[in-house]
Amino acid sequence: MILTSIRNFIKNQKLFFAIFIILQILAVISAQYSYLDNIQKENDWIIYVEEATIFKVEFSEDIKISQLNSHIQKIQNNYRNKISSISIDIDDSNLRAYYFGQNKVINYGKTEISANDIIISTNTNISNGKQLGDVFETSTKKFNVTSLRTDAPYNEILLESVNNDFNINSLNITLSFLPTISQRMAFTEYLQELFPNGSVIEPNHRSSSTETKFSSELTSSICLLLLTIVNIIFMFRYIILKRKKSYIIARLCGATKKQIFITTLTEYFIYCLTSCLFATFITKIVIMPIFYDEVFFSLDALLLPACAFMMMCICTILPLLVQNSKLHMIQNKVVK
Repeated sequence: MILTSIRNFIKNQKLFFAIFIILQILAVISAQYSYLDNIQKENDWIIYVEEATIFKVEFSEDIKISQLNSHIQKIQNNYRNKISSISIDIDDSNLRAYYFGQNKVINYGKTEISANDIIISTNTNISNGKQLGDVFETSTKKFNVTSLRTDAPYNEILLESVNNDFNINSLNITLSFLPTISQRMAFTEYLQELFPNGSVIEPNHRSSSTETKFSSELTSSICLLLLTIVNIIFMFRYIILKRKKSYIIARLCGATKKQIFITTLTEYFIYCLTSCLFATFITKIVIMPIFYDEVFFSLDALLLPACAFMMMCICTILPLLVQNSKLHMIQNKVVK
């Protein structure tokens, strides 16, 4: 019965069927684009906040950890609760050690490291091609590779591993808030006074356009999604009304309300599922390479909004089907 309904729909109303499917495909693509755009905006915001809050002090002369500790203590005392992380870059092996605020996410290997261990990046340019179980050798010390972190811009060791044999290249200080122009200038002056032999690099200036978080593309896609769903509801209502006589005949032939309800719902589910599959294919092949060529999204990022669209449409269609079932019962009594 379901396949017969689908075949008759395609045969008798080709144009209407095509418009109905195309509208659903456009709606799914809009949902997927909105979702991907939101993920992209969140990633961009994280990067923006990081670039707008990190102060870097580069040292032209060799400086040891023992010389630095007292200055770090002053910074912590003067800017308590206003700093989210402090780290040092060491030698020329892309080494970094954190006083606090380090990234605690470890993708592979041991989750806890010791003074002789190192967490290396999966980026081979930074890790020198080392893997789990290898020995990572610097100019002053050897470390056991016990953990990996995906695409980190540095290799991390514990602060306890750093001794006076290491040369400190730079100091990184991340504020816990987005500084204003005056706050940025004041903190820069403070660091210059604290490290007269160092060169202070300020973070990127804040952008009002970025902080508004308004996206005309996202707004347009959401509006298109809502408009398309409304059109789909009206079109499905029209389909039900056009089939009113066939539903009455089915009832007279012994079909129950439940059977008609399930058949119609299953038929629409097939239309919706087909549209979602076509839309996902189009988004994966066409939309993502155009708008997100620098960002990798898994298939889950496309299936989630597609499934959400299906659930939303089915929930909006259900009241129409319930109303239609009640109408059939009344009309069936009148016919009898």
